[in-house]
Amino acid sequence: MEIGKWIRIQRQKLHISQSALGKLLCLSPSTISKWECNAQSPTLEHVRELERIFGAQAPDQDCAYYGYDAGMEVEIRYSQNAAKAERCLNTVARLFLDLGQQLFKDPAVQAEFAAWQAKRAAKEAAAYGQN
Repeated sequence: MEIGKWIRIQRQKLHISQSALGKLLCLSPSTISKWECNAQSPTLEHVRELERIFGAQAPDQDCAYYGYDAGMEVEIRYSQNAAKAERCLNTVARLFLDLGQQLFKDPAVQAEFAAWQAKRAAKEAAAYGQN
C-alpha cells in the first residue's frame, strides 16, 4: 500500500480532517493533501509521528523482499529518498532477526551452531599457540 493511501485511510478511521492532522504535526493541510495524493513524501520523523498518532505501523515503501533460499539471498529496492531507504533496511533487518529467531529454535540448528563455535574456538586456540 502506498504511504499516501495509508495516511488517508488512517486519518479517516479517526474521523479527523487534513487540517486537524496538519495541526497535530505543525504542518499545513496542503502538505497532508500532497502526502495523501503521493505528490510528496513525509519525512521519516513525520512517518514515526503518524504511526504514534494513528496507533498503526506505516507500510514499508519501495522495499521488496523476495524471500530467501539456501544462500539467504535478498533483493532490496529502494528510492533515493533517505527515509524510504531507512524504512526498507529496517524491514529487512526485522525479517532476518525473525528468521534467525525461528531457525535457532530448531535443536539441529542449535547443535550445528555449538559445533561451529567449538571449531572456531579450536582454530583460535591453535592460532595463538594455546593448544
